[in-house]
Amino acid sequence: MSSRRLKERIPSARSVTTARLNNYRFACNKIGGDNTGYANLEYDPESHVYGVVYKLQPDHFNTLDLYEGNYQRKEVRVEAGSKKLKAITYISDYTSNDLQVADWYQEYILNGAREHQLPAEYIQTIKEELNHKREANWRISNG
Repeated sequence: MSSRRLKERIPSARSVTTARLNNYRFACNKIGGDNTGYANLEYDPESHVYGVVYKLQPDHFNTLDLYEGNYQRKEVRVEAGSKKLKAITYISDYTSNDLQVADWYQEYILNGAREHQLPAEYIQTIKEELNHKREANWRISNG
């Protein structure tokens, strides 16, 4: 979600709007190259997520694919106010529920959500997922 991070990869990227994607929930269960958890979406017909819609050129996705290892592109329909938009997101099935999430990455996620002024209740949902990961891993490491 972070504009700065995306612009480091795609300098011409610009955020257009925030949007809601139904039938998915936020999870940090994608296995990273360092064996820590990274953001992901899981299908859940009772949930929804918020995110940022960026304007990109078609060839930019090839560049993003290089960064987004073990994710697959998925075309989705999102709600931006009263408008429905086609968008591309990245989802991984290379997952584990037993992953720690690095502190720097947690801050990166939360800062991106705040930067784009996502709804407060959704930011709280993100915090709860991150705290759940932290508590679960503390229990694993401390028996």
